Amino acid sequence: ASPEELKETIAHLRSELDHEREERNYFQLERDKVNTFWEISKKELEDRKAELRNKDREMEELEERHQVEIKVYKQKVRRRLWCR
Repeated sequence: ASPEELKETIAHLRSELDHEREERNYFQLERDKVNTFWEISKKELEDRKAELRNKDREMEELEERHQVEIKVYKQKVRRRLWCR
């Protein structure tokens, strides 16, 4: 191979190398974006699950309180009926 052909090959290989580096950088940035999105989404999911657990607990407490109120009301009604 002549020196001119070697220079062309070197120039071509350098161009390919530059292109590959640009692509690698692009895909690394994309990977980082996807990872960041994944981490944010995972955190949001955990937050929503925690909120749901809190709401479930709140609903259970309200249901228990409601059952106690019904029991008290029934006892009052029985007493009134009994006292007549």
